[in-house]
Amino acid sequence: MQKVTPPATLAELQRIVHELEVHQIELEMQNEELQQARSELESFFAQYTDLYDFAPVGYFTLGISGLILQVNLTGGRMLGVDRSRLVNQNFLRFITAVSRSVFTAFLAKIFSSHAKETSVIGLQKEGGWYDFCPC
Repeated sequence: MQKVTPPATLAELQRIVHELEVHQIELEMQNEELQQARSELESFFAQYTDLYDFAPVGYFTLGISGLILQVNLTGGRMLGVDRSRLVNQNFLRFITAVSRSVFTAFLAKIFSSHAKETSVIGLQKEGGWYDFCPC
């Protein structure tokens, strides 16, 4: 442990106090900038959330195994399930039997490549209704 020695002169003490005051002002300015940046980020996040949640098309964020990580309100309506019940469900559950192999290959392709990929699959809404989804 390092021993701290008090300032030897009044001038040295005044210099140290001045340095601390300058440092305090710098910290207050940095804090203000951080608070402003946080406020802007919160605003952008709210806009993104509104755009995502209330988009007229269904958006699903899937994991590599097809697990639904996020879904917007329209996506939940498309499948006839409240979106809170869709998170952590396997998306394959909502794909028609005919389209499952196509979708599985599509998932493997998009997670192994950075290229834009598209596919058309049949979706099964809870209750048996079918539709086609251009993915």
